[in-house]
Amino acid sequence: MQDAFSNEPGGTFDAFEGANLKIICSLDDEDESYQIIDSGQSENIFSPHYDDLQQLSKQGKYIPMRRGSKHFSSY
Repeated sequence: MQDAFSNEPGGTFDAFEGANLKIICSLDDEDESYQIIDSGQSENIFSPHYDDLQQLSKQGKYIPMRRGSKHFSSY
């Protein structure tokens, strides 16, 4: 069986089940929360967003998250 962990020396970027989602949430500041998924934003293999977050994830980087009611309009 091939090693499936990308953060280990000599590891690959294969996954057994699905993408890994990492979230860092500040409980006191809604603007200080971040997320990353180790593949991409889309599950469609033909989409340009299928693996667009892979390099950021491998570099240990995160994307800021918009949280809180100020980011969403009321209906």
